[in-house]
Amino acid sequence: MEEMRMAPKRRSAPKTRRRVLEAAAAVYAEGALAAPTDAVWRKAEMTKGAVYHHFQDKKTLAQSVVDEAQRHLMLCLKEQEPGLQTFIDFGLIIGYWYPRNPFIGALLRLTADIRAADHGVSLPAEEWIETNQQLLIAALTRHELHERYCVGSSGHVMREIARFAVDQWVGAVATPIGSAEQVEDTILGFYRFTLPTLANEAVLPQLDLSPGRAAQLAQAHAFFQDTSAA
Repeated sequence: MEEMRMAPKRRSAPKTRRRVLEAAAAVYAEGALAAPTDAVWRKAEMTKGAVYHHFQDKKTLAQSVVDEAQRHLMLCLKEQEPGLQTFIDFGLIIGYWYPRNPFIGALLRLTADIRAADHGVSLPAEEWIETNQQLLIAALTRHELHERYCVGSSGHVMREIARFAVDQWVGAVATPIGSAEQVEDTILGFYRFTLPTLANEAVLPQLDLSPGRAAQLAQAHAFFQDTSAA
């Protein structure tokens, strides 16, 4: 009998955990770790004890939000063919979904918040740099880059460009430039400014920086479409 009473609780646990994650993502998308922790349980309409039943502390909760967002972001990206367009798509997805998806908003805000690292939260900036570097190396082997870039010296140069791109994403959030939509514009502006010196003349006209591309890339992922959880 006791086991029968416990069964509904076990079944509801994943939904409750998800509810807390969604609330935390919405809170961190607004204020990163500066947001008071009680804002999370108020947003989730739960007690403090119920929240900490699933997440032992603020670090664990923030890390769970980061991991969930990063997992879906990379899944979306991995479906694309490696190369210069996917290098662009990476930033477009982050820029487009930053103001539209609390998880992506929280992911970028936490990555830009030095307090997150101070709290021991493992952040994805280095993984983003590594991914960008591999995409640029793929573009180089596909002869998509300007002739000034040679294969023999590609590793260091590609990593510096990759790091510069991530710095632009994080910097767009760290700098108080205005609305969330302006973050998207800043990231898009980076690619518009950089690509003429990065891509070769034959490839440049074929690259898609249109506003709707990021939405199209993510449309197959329920994570991005469900605004209550996304």
